[in-house]
This record gives sequence, C-alpha cells and structure tokens, in this order.
Amino acid sequence: MMTSKSITVTEAIKRLEEGKKIEGITIDFENTKVKALDAFKLGKVGIEVPDEVIDYDDADITYDPDFDDYEWERTDIDPIRDLKEKLTVSIEIDKDVKAWIQKNEISLDQLIEELIRSFYSANKLIKGK
Repeated sequence: MMTSKSITVTEAIKRLEEGKKIEGITIDFENTKVKALDAFKLGKVGIEVPDEVIDYDDADITYDPDFDDYEWERTDIDPIRDLKEKLTVSIEIDKDVKAWIQKNEISLDQLIEELIRSFYSANKLIKGK
C-alpha cells in the first residue's frame, strides 16, 4: 500500500523542471498562489490546480505583435454551425398526426435531427465501425 506524500507547488514545479515524475504525490495548494504558467505546467501532467489559487499577472504575459497589434473585429460567424450540413426534408403525414405535433408544439427540426443522430450511432454500433 502506497502512501501519498504532500509537497509544495514550488517543489512540484522544481521536480517537473528536473524531469522527475510527480505521480502519486499530493500537492498542497492551501495558503498559496500558483502562477498561471505553473498551473499550465501542472495541468499538462494531469495535476488539477484549483481555479481560486491561480494567480494571473499581466506582467508574465509576453508581448506578441502578431496578436497584440492585430485589429480584432467581432463577427457573427458560428464555427460549430458551419461544420454541419443543412438538409431539407419533405414528409407526408396523416392529418391527425400533424394536429398532434402542432398541439404538443413538437419541434420537428430537433426531433428529426435527434432521430437521425441516434439511428446513425446505433447503425455504427451494429456494424462495429
């Protein structure tokens, strides 16, 4: 049975810089502040740093002319929506089914999207692909 040893953030960063592993070691985050870059280094090796102890200091940020001198503009582009394809579907249904859909305010777009997505997932599972 292994017992986990507790070390400070400074010790953990030093060990990482020396190429040593810090698996199985507990890091004591109480009463300390962790620089954002150090939190990033710890995160890369799987150590979750509590948000409340991360110290963001603008002085630690490097000036980048490609980023900082760029004239940024707000756009209305939704990159996720652009990854999806639009399909137009025409279906025939009985009048009583149409009335039921309208009465229950069912969104056919959302229903059909979910049905197709579920059918696709099930089909992939069945075919093992």
